[in-house]
Amino acid sequence: MTFNQFSSLLVPDFLNDGSGTLSNSFNPLFTFFTYTNDKGTWPGYIVSLRSNAVSDIKDRVKSSLEASTNIKNLYLTDPGTAVVWKSGSAEGVATRYSTYSLAGAGLNYGWLNDTLVVSTSYAGFQEALKRLK
Repeated sequence: MTFNQFSSLLVPDFLNDGSGTLSNSFNPLFTFFTYTNDKGTWPGYIVSLRSNAVSDIKDRVKSSLEASTNIKNLYLTDPGTAVVWKSGSAEGVATRYSTYSLAGAGLNYGWLNDTLVVSTSYAGFQEALKRLK
């Protein structure tokens, strides 16, 4: 399954910007991972940009991902109610995140160079970054 196919199934409005810019900016190969702790199992994914991605792609990803009405589909169970998006950092990487009412649930994303890391928990996001460095 390619990254576009995966995204289209779970978060169909994420890469669907009408122009094809978002969907054509990512490499088809990606890494899907899960992180398990005492609060549950938390999915995440890692995908790199293609070398010909437009210069403002990171801003476009931010706008599209944070506006998605399907973001809860990334979770294995309903994460509950979300709070507003905030800026933060993890492992020296600037991040954006939104926490949910379900204990442990928090959508986190950030860029390690030209690689997008997304996790449904902060702890999973941190672990993914540690392994990528």
